[in-house]
Amino acid sequence: MVVFRDGDIIVSTDKLIFYTFGYDHPKDKVISFLKYVPARHASRFDVEWMKYSWNFMGEDMVRPRELFSPENHLKLIGSFKKSFPDYLHYSRMLKRWLIVVPKRLIWRVFDPSQCLVELLKKDERDFLEEKAIQLIGKLSSESNVPLASFGIHGSISLGMH
Repeated sequence: MVVFRDGDIIVSTDKLIFYTFGYDHPKDKVISFLKYVPARHASRFDVEWMKYSWNFMGEDMVRPRELFSPENHLKLIGSFKKSFPDYLHYSRMLKRWLIVVPKRLIWRVFDPSQCLVELLKKDERDFLEEKAIQLIGKLSSESNVPLASFGIHGSISLGMH
């Protein structure tokens, strides 16, 4: 059984990429926020996209320009209702819709701690990967927090930076 932590990266079977939000989730679902969408699905979402794109495992990906604004959240809820309703859950306690990933639609989970371990194992790292490793190493040594307590997020963790 996978225990989801805040910040875990979930890739769905639809290749939507989410970040786990919080630690308490509905049964068989994981509360998340949308981070990347395959470009082929972008027209299904009523949001403004960043002008950049990323490549994840051969798929062109786009990202909403604003991830956390209340307006964008409402637009995403509406878009999910129309095109991907399985990714919604109505919370009676909060009296609102939440974006979730049903566990049955999870294709892959990226644990930021494990992503860092994999990055550290790489024989050849590019400039950005090397800078990230240097920064994490400095933070670890200056704070006396073991390197094993760190992780790596974002496009670097997914190898799509």
